[in-house]
Amino acid sequence: MYVFPSFGCFRYTISQVSVNTEMAEVKEQRTCIKICFKLNKTAAETHRMLKEAFGQQALRHARTCESFKRFKGGYESVEDDKHSG
Repeated sequence: MYVFPSFGCFRYTISQVSVNTEMAEVKEQRTCIKICFKLNKTAAETHRMLKEAFGQQALRHARTCESFKRFKGGYESVEDDKHSG
């Protein structure tokens, strides 16, 4: 695994950068889902728009529906749940 050179306290491996980028994209898509929910779009309409905007990186339809269900239940955050382990 390639490790980027250290610059001060910043040192990331390629896999860490990939995970951080993937999480940012998921959060961005959840924000889009929340906006569509507030605009009274359906989960199906929203998923079609996500596919158009994000292509193959779009969240699965099931995850879009799950987010819709959570927003409908009053959940406001676009962050991942913190699971205890």
